[in-house]
Parts: sequence; C-alpha cells; structure tokens
Amino acid sequence: MLCFRNHPRIVQASSPVVHLGIQPEGCHIYMEFASKGTLFNMISKFRGKPMPENMIKRAALMIIQGLDALHSHGYVHCDLKPANVLVFPSTTFGEPWDLKLADFGSSKEPSTDSRSLFPGTEQYMPP
Repeated sequence: MLCFRNHPRIVQASSPVVHLGIQPEGCHIYMEFASKGTLFNMISKFRGKPMPENMIKRAALMIIQGLDALHSHGYVHCDLKPANVLVFPSTTFGEPWDLKLADFGSSKEPSTDSRSLFPGTEQYMPP
C-alpha cells in the first residue's frame, strides 16, 4: 500500500518505512493520528437527526476520491464503513475537516477467481 504515499484521501504511515514493533500481542503499524476521530463518531454526534446536505456531499466526494485512488491501482478496500474513514483537521482554508480511508487489513487486489471470498464487516457488505 506504499504506492499511496502522500495521497490526500488515504491515511499515511508515519515515515517512508513501516515501523513494526514485535511484542507478545503481535505487530504494530504506526499511522497518522486522526485527531477528529472517525466518520462514525461524526455521524453519531447528530443523534438520529440528518446531517446537513453540504456535509454529506463533502464526505461522499472525499470517500470517492480515496476509492478512486485504490481502484486505479487495482485494489479493493473490502471493509469500507464509517469507522474506517478517519477525520482530520482540514488543509483547505474555511473547511472544518478532511476525510481519509483507513484500515486496509482486508484490502486485496481483485482475484480472477470469482469464487474467492471477500473479507469485511458483514453489516456493511453488499447483498
């Protein structure tokens, strides 16, 4: 996934080399810190009320830009859900936040075998 280094809609590793720390629990990869949480957290703040249309459009555009980058390199996310979309302070003047796709543990290159199983979160998988 290093081919996405510096893409504005893909979460970044903290340096060009992925740091792996071997501990009893396993390996750790250090990524950007999302100081504003996740899209799931942002949606939850509305407590059942609809999000403003301009926020939905902005979020959808950023998610589509991230997916386009993945797909253009032949990757499929396989576990896209609000908890895997991170919220960052905006780099654009006047905008409150930016979104980046994260959690590529289930990502893979598309298989030519149509019988292959796609991992992911069951509630967010297509029928």
